Amino acid sequence: MRKELRKYNSIGNKAGILLFCRKTLTGKNVDIPSLKSACSFINDVDVNVPCALMAFEDMGLLKVSGDTCISENYIYPETEPSGFMESICKKCLNVLIDEGYVDSSSIRYNESLDSYTIPKYAFKFGCSVFRNMLITLGALLAKDSVYIITSHIEQELESTIRRKKTTQEQLMSQLEREREIGEAGEAFVLAYEKTRCPFIQKQIQGIKQISVIDVSAGYDIISYEDEKSYKKRYIEVKTYIGSIHFNWSENEIEASKLRGKQYCIYLVDYNSIGKDNYSPIILKDPYKNVIQGNDWNLSPTSYFVKPSTSALTIGINEREEVFKDERPKVQAVRSFCNNRKEDGLTKVLPTYYPEYIELSKEEDRRVAEDLSE
Repeated sequence: MRKELRKYNSIGNKAGILLFCRKTLTGKNVDIPSLKSACSFINDVDVNVPCALMAFEDMGLLKVSGDTCISENYIYPETEPSGFMESICKKCLNVLIDEGYVDSSSIRYNESLDSYTIPKYAFKFGCSVFRNMLITLGALLAKDSVYIITSHIEQELESTIRRKKTTQEQLMSQLEREREIGEAGEAFVLAYEKTRCPFIQKQIQGIKQISVIDVSAGYDIISYEDEKSYKKRYIEVKTYIGSIHFNWSENEIEASKLRGKQYCIYLVDYNSIGKDNYSPIILKDPYKNVIQGNDWNLSPTSYFVKPSTSALTIGINEREEVFKDERPKVQAVRSFCNNRKEDGLTKVLPTYYPEYIELSKEEDRRVAEDLSE
C-alpha cells in the first residue's frame, strides 16, 4: 500500500464508489480531469477521486498513467452491480491480509453470531481507506469492539488465509532458521564459558557441548561452577530474538529439578552475540526460581494427550452394538472386520478385544478368507 493513501480516511460513500466504478471500469482510457468533473456536485454522492484512483490501482483494478486511467481486466457490469461489489470487497480484503495490515490470527468464530469477527485493534495504522471501504460496502459490520465479517466474503477470507498459511517448504525453512539461531547461541555460550572464569587447561577441556551428541540430556553444555572446584554446572541455552522468552521442555524441567542449583539457563539475545563484552542472562536453579517462583509468566503451548483406561472402556462400550452377537465372540470379530473392510484381523483385535489374539490360526485364516471375498 502506497504511503500517500495513509493520509486519507475514506474513498467516499457507497453511491460514490459505485459511480467511480461505473466511470472508470469500462475497458477504455478515461481522462482523469473529466472523471473528477463527472464525480463532482452530485446529490448524495461522495467520492474522493485521487484517493479512489490510488486504492483501485493498489487492488489491481486500474492502471494510471499521467492524466488517464484504464481497466483492462475488470469491467463494471451494469446488470449486476451487487455481485461486482462483492468482488471489489474481496480485492480489498486481499490487500489488507497480503500486505499485513490486518492481523488475521486474531479472527475468531463467534458462535452466538454464527459469524467470524475481527477486533478493531487488529487493523494497523494506515489502512483506513480499505477498512472503511469494506464497512461502506457492507462486508464488515461494526459491533462493540469488533467487526462482524459478513457471509458474502467469508469464503474469500477462508481461501486467502489458506493461501497465507505456512507451506511445508516455508515451515522447513523456518525450522532450519530456528536451528541455526539455536546453534549460534550454544556456540556463543560454549566460548563464553571457557573464559567466564580463569579455568585451568584441564577444566577448559572438560567444558563440552553435550547437545551435539545427546539431545535428550536435558541440557546443552556441561561446565564448572568456578576455577576453584570441579563442581559441575549444567547449562541449557535459550536463544531469543526480541523480548526475552523461551520454550522449556518437560525433559529439561525434570533435569533442572534433579540438579537444582547446579542447573542454569543461559538466555542469549541473538542480535547481541557479536557485540563486545556481551554476557548472557544466567538463571540459576530455574526449577525453583521459574517454576516455583512468581517472577516469570508460564503459559502451556501444547499438551501430550493419551487415553486413560476408562476412556478406552468408553470407546469399547460405544461399539457394543457392533458386537451384539458373541456366540462365539470370534463371529462378532469377523462381522466387525467385514463391516469395516479391514485388511486383516490383527488391526482390530489388539484395540477392542485383546483376549481374541489367542484365536486359533484356523479361525484367523477363515476370517481372512471372508474378508478377501
